[in-house]
Amino acid sequence: MPSTRTSIARTVLIACLLSGSAALGATNGSRQQDNTSAPEALFYYEFTGANADEVSIPAGLVSDKLIMVYQHKFGVYPFIGRDGAVFNGGVPQRTKMAEHLREVARDINEEIPDPDFDGYVVIDYEGWRPFWDNTSDKYKNMSRELVRQKHPDWDDARIERKARTGYEAAAKKLLSRTLDKCHAMRPKAKWGIFGYPRANMRDNSARWLWNRQDAFFPEIYMQYSLAPDGVTPQLGEEPEARYIRDRLVARVGFARELAGDRPVLPVIWPRYQKSNPNPDLRYQPVKQSDLVVALEGPLSRGADGVVIWENIPMPELATDFQAQIDDSIAPELERILTDRGLPTDGTRESATSDPAAGGDADRRSGGGKSGKNSKKNKKGKNGKNGKNGKKGNKGKSGNDRRSRGGG
Repeated sequence: MPSTRTSIARTVLIACLLSGSAALGATNGSRQQDNTSAPEALFYYEFTGANADEVSIPAGLVSDKLIMVYQHKFGVYPFIGRDGAVFNGGVPQRTKMAEHLREVARDINEEIPDPDFDGYVVIDYEGWRPFWDNTSDKYKNMSRELVRQKHPDWDDARIERKARTGYEAAAKKLLSRTLDKCHAMRPKAKWGIFGYPRANMRDNSARWLWNRQDAFFPEIYMQYSLAPDGVTPQLGEEPEARYIRDRLVARVGFARELAGDRPVLPVIWPRYQKSNPNPDLRYQPVKQSDLVVALEGPLSRGADGVVIWENIPMPELATDFQAQIDDSIAPELERILTDRGLPTDGTRESATSDPAAGGDADRRSGGGKSGKNSKKNKKGKNGKNGKNGKKGNKGKSGNDRRSRGGG
């Protein structure tokens, strides 16, 4: 059993988390996009995978007006798989832009057929980061090799400079043109890229990306158990402190600073990540006490809502996740909504007084449960695949834009 000291510390921790919301929420600046508005719901969900339609969640607790599009099926996105396989050229410098934008347009029409859709769309481009210092070495190495092949007489320093500038210019062009196409085709939707911002992107070089987003979707997956019996990630530091510093403050707090009046909707995954030092916890459902922090912590740091993401690629995972929803997630969502004086029908009346910010009846359930048969899951088997949500790298071929893979 946890010690009295640990229990008191946890109580103080939760109290400190919740006490920060008013001050942080008051720092919002002016809205930068005409089509942004306060979210109509506090919680959203995105369930993907072959068996996603076998899972349901009470419709009154969440909204399904959020769509996530994935890198293997949204344009012709270049990336390098975990096994080194090269997809669509591998690096942004080799993007075939005309083909990419044609495919983006086709995929938008397939995934979002309603031209007046006014919900959220999250672009899940995770293969690489658009900034040289933040991206993985495999993209740097390929970029260097491309320069070296073209300029075999250059020294390493000159190759490095050209590789860096060429990579960042191409990454900026791909993401900017992609978001511009998205805004042009679905101007009422609120577009953003998954996983941004990150705390190490605080300089002005990233402003072009922040200015193009209608909403921010930072990733705040829980790596470690915060419970007293969890494994402390580093000597002398409580897991709670690390999670608050690295996820809630560094990512949600930074997103709130950047967003102004634009919505901030962090994405949580109700499982522990594979980096958890306790092998028994890897990919396991988060404990109830940790779920409380994952759901309430972002709200206390100025987030406008929370997105719950899960990948369900096989029937047994659908059964397990449904039990987690029924026993843990749904009761916690209902408690948070009730504690905040919000209705449990998934709407926030004050946020939808403007008809232009109203809901889309075709994208929302009229009652009962949401998830099962309520949101047409066009992703099907195309979501992040692998057991318990691990992304796989098995594709049809290195040249197939719809092949699965991860960078």
